[in-house]
Amino acid sequence: MDALIADNVARATKANDIKQIVYLSGIIPKQEKTLSRHLKSRLEVERILGGQGVPVTTIRAGPIISPAESFPILAKLVKRLPTMILPR
Repeated sequence: MDALIADNVARATKANDIKQIVYLSGIIPKQEKTLSRHLKSRLEVERILGGQGVPVTTIRAGPIISPAESFPILAKLVKRLPTMILPR
């Protein structure tokens, strides 16, 4: 579904003479073999957006933790789950 939407957006930008696409993606590690399904999808969308010739600027953002929003959630998670196994 993401690929179809990205293709539609790429075609529409070209058809409407859009000069630049700004795409918010995730941080991609150097070894693409180890990507999660989510990050593989983000990378595929980025490549599709650039496939119609409109320049794409990709902003690679990681999670942002601020006291106002994400920090309380993270604090509760750490209290309830002091040990957690994460993928590499």
